[in-house]
Amino acid sequence: MTEQMNKENSLKQNASYKWAKIVLILGVLIIIFVGTIKIIKTCTSEQVDNFKKGVEVVADKTKGAINFIANKFSTKEAFAAEMISIKTQKCQELDIVKTESTMIFRGVIWRGDNMGNRNEYFECVDDRSKFKQIDAVLDQISEVQATGSYEVRYYVDMSDPSKWSSSFDENTRSIRISAPPLQASLPAEIKNIDIVTLKHSISLKDNTTREKLRDQIPRLKKQVAERNIPNMTDAGRLSLQKFFKDWLFSKYKDQFDIVNPKIEILFEGERVSSVDRKKL
Repeated sequence: MTEQMNKENSLKQNASYKWAKIVLILGVLIIIFVGTIKIIKTCTSEQVDNFKKGVEVVADKTKGAINFIANKFSTKEAFAAEMISIKTQKCQELDIVKTESTMIFRGVIWRGDNMGNRNEYFECVDDRSKFKQIDAVLDQISEVQATGSYEVRYYVDMSDPSKWSSSFDENTRSIRISAPPLQASLPAEIKNIDIVTLKHSISLKDNTTREKLRDQIPRLKKQVAERNIPNMTDAGRLSLQKFFKDWLFSKYKDQFDIVNPKIEILFEGERVSSVDRKKL
């Protein structure tokens, strides 16, 4: 009996606490409501009008900025004019990525038959295991290897504005710039090439193989640099994004500060969907 009475008292206390909490919350809401009404009443009609005008001014500036950017970046012709301005103040080529790499080249001359006929080839390699097997007669083979360190410059061509275009999406407030493909310069030598002889031949001169390989190196190192372009695309995109963001936000500060558009880069040959997946 006592236990049942205790439970009933506990339930009554909880119910009282909940009602007190509800009353307190309602009281606070009433105070806030009354206070808001008083603040509104104390505002003069002039202050309300000024507030409305301020909102309208901001809206007009935003709309004007969006229209300005749309006119600048929604047609190929308009963006071509922008590119002419950049080219005039910058250069014909825009460096966007620089990298250093070690390149290995191989040169081989060998006698391929008993008549003494010679065969040769020169290639870029990055692993000795990738060298093809040479079937030389009586082991008559001269093989040399050159190792060099180079700086490679990856750039986009700015000489022809017609190769560039842009579009503006008002909903997402983004400018998508379509750029020419990324290109690789002729790698610049950082230090002297080291050439070593891997295989000697009695009937073939190593010096001849060395000189022929040296003559082929300009072609071979450009081949290595171009082969690496796909690995540089994402870094090039980020660099080009930064360039245009700095350039455009500086040149059109008033409009760009209001709209704050995103800058997206699409290189020639890329599909929009593949770039979107990279979350530019």
